Amino acid sequence: MILRHDFTWAFPGGSLEKEEKSLQGALREFREEVGVAPPPFDLVTALTGSTAFGKRHTLWVALCQEQMREIYPAKKEVLDTAWVFPKEALQFGNLHHGVRENLLFLHYLPVTEPL
Repeated sequence: MILRHDFTWAFPGGSLEKEEKSLQGALREFREEVGVAPPPFDLVTALTGSTAFGKRHTLWVALCQEQMREIYPAKKEVLDTAWVFPKEALQFGNLHHGVRENLLFLHYLPVTEPL
């Protein structure tokens, strides 16, 4: 997860570029905001919903095979990063709009490692 400049925790993300597919955009946004390519992963599911502005969004959920040790957050967008279990993230009092609902769903997935 990333700590945004409005001091809320969220998932890395953003808008798609022209002709970009949803998963491509998610991977690009991860690289841009976290500063490195995602570690090897297995896709678990995708959650699709609406943003606060009525636009469609997709949260790609993956099980990472390893946690990244060195990251280089985009200082313009990210104050901090954290690898956390959904249960741990639900304890954060400052979650960005819509994140709590996604975390509640993720909390009940049969996953044994941080997402």
